[in-house]
Amino acid sequence: MLRGADLRPWYQAFQGEYLIFTRRGIDIDQYPVIKQYLDTYRQQLEPKPNDWPTKKHWAGRKAGSYRWYEIQDSVDYYSAFDEQKISWPDITKRPRFSFTKPDIFLNNTGYLIPSNDGFLMLSSSPGTWFTLSNFNCPSIRAGLERYRLVYQYMSEVPIPLAEFNRDEIEKLALTITQAAQTRYQLHEETRHRIITDLDPENHALNNALTAWWDLNFVKFRAEIKKVFKRDIPLKERHEWELYLADAQHQHQQLTAQIITQETQLNAHVYKLFHLTPEEIHLIEQSTKYNYGEV
Repeated sequence: MLRGADLRPWYQAFQGEYLIFTRRGIDIDQYPVIKQYLDTYRQQLEPKPNDWPTKKHWAGRKAGSYRWYEIQDSVDYYSAFDEQKISWPDITKRPRFSFTKPDIFLNNTGYLIPSNDGFLMLSSSPGTWFTLSNFNCPSIRAGLERYRLVYQYMSEVPIPLAEFNRDEIEKLALTITQAAQTRYQLHEETRHRIITDLDPENHALNNALTAWWDLNFVKFRAEIKKVFKRDIPLKERHEWELYLADAQHQHQQLTAQIITQETQLNAHVYKLFHLTPEEIHLIEQSTKYNYGEV
């Protein structure tokens, strides 16, 4: 399961959260392990009987026609989670759209369009400009406005007719997605190795080590000392210096690829909207989008 905060530009940052979704009408006996697990919470899951005394405490859930192992409210759109989809967060400082695989659920801080059409990918400078110019801004955090990407606003986003370059846009959207996901996997694998190899107590990484690709080896060692209260063992330092340099090189290559292809995608979208050089300059300046954003 993903939250809105996990939905990044072109990829998702999976946090190890899972959802047991036992829809209404499910044959729970087909899933004995799940049934056994849910049974440990049966008292809290039982629906309240309709004749239960009003003033008497009920330890379970509200009254309804659902079974104790089913969700209590009908979710008619649940099948959409079984499909490929375009997802984005409810509230965001910058629009963040990504393709999300089937069988991934979103909580109420994320939205989706069931689609695998790369042409509909909304991560472009014109899309960002439209969002920042027309959507509601309910709050400001860290000096940046935060926008609500709810249905009433998203339904107004213009999707131009594909007069000539639909296939090129779709191909770029899919290749950027793959590069962004590969880069995120590299980030996660390196973070995992930092913790497992250098911190026997498994402390959490600070912001600097989380963004390890911005550190040279001297600064990397300094952060290890600060966070883990120990240095990299002498016999392992050369290996770690080579490993960090190689991982940073991969990060730089993938980021350069994303930047190049995002630039190409935007050029195609500008053509679809028949924008003038002056209008393109206005959009680029007003959105100040950081190509290749992590």
